[in-house]
Amino acid sequence: MSQVFIYVNEVKGTLKSTGQTIDVKLPSSRLHISKPFEVTNDTLTNFTFDITVIEAGESGSYILKPEITESGVHQEQKPLR
Repeated sequence: MSQVFIYVNEVKGTLKSTGQTIDVKLPSSRLHISKPFEVTNDTLTNFTFDITVIEAGESGSYILKPEITESGVHQEQKPLR
């Protein structure tokens, strides 16, 4: 296999500075990885989507930005920052 899609309806975030809950936009409403991987019987296949939330200018709007090079199968999971 070479692709996986995760469709997303809603993304919420919490600002560290204020504790305020915010809406975060995922422009395509999906996460997509296009890297070769293998799924076999009786094994667990883990996918890691490395994402960053960025503020769109000084608009107060936030966007989810996938980090493709750090996403995929067999990626080491990192703690939340």
